Amino acid sequence: MLPLKINPTRSTPSVHFDKELGIFEIKGNSYPQDTIEFYMPVEYAFQEYCDDPNPHTNLVFQLDYFHSTSIKSFYKLIAMLNKLFESGREVSITWRHKKDDEDLIKVGKELAELLAFPFHFEII
Repeated sequence: MLPLKINPTRSTPSVHFDKELGIFEIKGNSYPQDTIEFYMPVEYAFQEYCDDPNPHTNLVFQLDYFHSTSIKSFYKLIAMLNKLFESGREVSITWRHKKDDEDLIKVGKELAELLAFPFHFEII
């Protein structure tokens, strides 16, 4: 897997996936005009990583805002992470949020309830 680094824009997050460094992070705003087009290379890179993963994988989300279409792409990444977990790999999600961002906290809690692997909340 080659490192994937996408710089942020006003409506798209930064994405940094680097197997060697063990970094798997999505950060910023996520309301791209064409969500499928934006997240297609992200999903492809993460699937490629999942074919030969590190001993532990931590997917970090640090979002300021996202629309409902973006969450569908997040679910795809989380589903891939869940498959790793089911195959016996160590996985986790870190959900970074501002202390008073009730909407983001609520979405994180809803996701955490669906998963059997560690889901960490981190205040930024």
